[in-house]
This record gives sequence, C-alpha cells and structure tokens, in this order.
Amino acid sequence: MLDSSGRIRWLNQAAKELLGDAEGQSFLTVIGREELPDAQSRFLSNLRGSGSNDFPLDVIAADGEERRVEISSVALKGRHRAIGMFGLAMPGRPADHRPKKRHPRLTARQQEVLGHLAAGHSTDQIAGELHLSRETVRNHVRHVLQRLGASSRLQAVAIARSDGIL
Repeated sequence: MLDSSGRIRWLNQAAKELLGDAEGQSFLTVIGREELPDAQSRFLSNLRGSGSNDFPLDVIAADGEERRVEISSVALKGRHRAIGMFGLAMPGRPADHRPKKRHPRLTARQQEVLGHLAAGHSTDQIAGELHLSRETVRNHVRHVLQRLGASSRLQAVAIARSDGIL
C-alpha cells in the first residue's frame, strides 16, 4: 500500500519476502529501471482514480534481480488517502491467514477470507485452499466488502489494517 506521497506504508508477507524491508521507502526504489519513466505519472493517475487498474510491472527484488509482477491498483478514498495495490509476485510459504482479532460484523469464514485477501490471494486460490466453490468465495468477499463499508478488496484490507483486525 502506498500513501499519497508515494511511500510504501504496508506490505503483505509475500511482498516482504520479494522486496525485503521496503516500508517507508519511495515506491520508486523498488521499480525496475525500464519502468521508472512511466512510474510517477502512473502513480499520480492511479491516485486520482483515473489510471489503469491492472498492469504488469518489473520490481527490484531483495536480491537485486528484477521480477515481473501483475499489479491491480485502486485509489483508496474516504478515511484513507492512498493507493492500494495487489500484486501476485511470487508464491510465499504457507502462512496463517487468520486476522489478529475478531471483527464483530464478520463471520468466522468471512474473517478467514479477509485474511486470504490480505495475503493477496485470488478468488480461485482462496477457493482451492478453503475447499469452497468460486461462487461461494465471491459471496463471502461481497459480504466482507459490505460489512466493512468497502468498495474493493483492497479497501477492505486497508480498513481491516486501520481497525487493527489485520
């Protein structure tokens, strides 16, 4: 997640494994060299909500090598002034996807799905891990968004982080 000045404010575990400890740094420090000319204008467009939401991007991994990732970004509005981004960069090792504390308006299964969203998992990945149908996962995600007052998966994760659930 990037703040409005372009600083990295939060990384999920898979992103930390890929990028290392990049929190607090400018996002430009982890962008591949070929991407730099367009990165700032893309950031500003996305912050205004007018940019392309899905795009491939080369990032500089902690080992110094460039890696191609698929990014999905959205401007977070309301009480959040940031750009949230999901990117499936590399498979991480198995992790505990349970939220830190119980949210009173979410069921246990919805909280479990929220934890998977925070880990950057797709609908299909969540369905496979939880042994649910794709449609059931989509319903759980829809309810999580409604109950948290979010308009996107990314905003739901940001709200949950802000509220101390994640």
